[in-house]
Amino acid sequence: MRVITHLRPHLDEIFAWWLLWYFGKNKFPNIRSAKLEAMDSGFPRESEGIILLGVGGGRFDEHASNGNARSAKSCASLVAEFLGLSQVPEIKYVLGFVERNDNGDDEIKRRMPWDLPNLVGAGYKAGRSQEYVTAVTFSHLDDLFKCQRDFHRSVKRFKELSHERVLPSGAKIVCLHGDLEQANSVALSDAGGGADLFIWRNSHGIQIFSDQQSKIAQLGTVRLVAKLRFEEQKVAGAVKVSDWKLLSADGKLDDVPQWFFQRKAKCIYNGTLTQSAPPTKLSLERIVALAEEAMTESAARLARPQ
Repeated sequence: MRVITHLRPHLDEIFAWWLLWYFGKNKFPNIRSAKLEAMDSGFPRESEGIILLGVGGGRFDEHASNGNARSAKSCASLVAEFLGLSQVPEIKYVLGFVERNDNGDDEIKRRMPWDLPNLVGAGYKAGRSQEYVTAVTFSHLDDLFKCQRDFHRSVKRFKELSHERVLPSGAKIVCLHGDLEQANSVALSDAGGGADLFIWRNSHGIQIFSDQQSKIAQLGTVRLVAKLRFEEQKVAGAVKVSDWKLLSADGKLDDVPQWFFQRKAKCIYNGTLTQSAPPTKLSLERIVALAEEAMTESAARLARPQ
């Protein structure tokens, strides 16, 4: 069995090879005996013992040839379709990224200069061999697949454990009490909670995340952190800071060290995996109530005529 592609294969062809290596045994029983060969020209015809990736006009070549237009897909997409993997959740996300990159999506190339496609190219520019680049990329793809697999496993568990409240404005607050891998990503995703605001109590403390696309949540977190800091002082029996601007300030407030505000990301933390904080004296129920107030006030403000 031979698997052949062009010199310096891109992420697209390497991902296609990764799909064949892990999932192609039913279609190609001897696939694990093959190595990825790179040639500059003189590609053989595709046959029972030869697979061509992105070259030679074979079934996995997406390029235009002999007057036929370029396929809208990528080499990896053609392989995934052939193996019946196109809609597998753990693969679909990475596959979509690879396809967009291979088809010249300038947005991806501009915004992610250090992402995997560019690191593949950097390996070649640094003088690394094709075998080295392929092996390193395989390792990254293994990790991405595991993360996606764990994400979709967490989606099911998340839906069992989380609670949600839909406000009159339509904004959704989702709460979770307990440790769960990738819970914040799940909560804000369409596959998971679809939350505008996610409140998560776990073994590290309480973290509050907002959807970057939700104007209500973006404005609401600014109001919420001020409410949390003020309420924390009331419960402690001494209000030292009452100025709204200071209560909603970025970062840590010395007089109320329980709540850290990451203004740019619109996230609020009472302890994280990497940063401890004095535990809040507020109950989860009170925090949720303050979040509802903040979100409702923000929705009302945004509804006013400009």
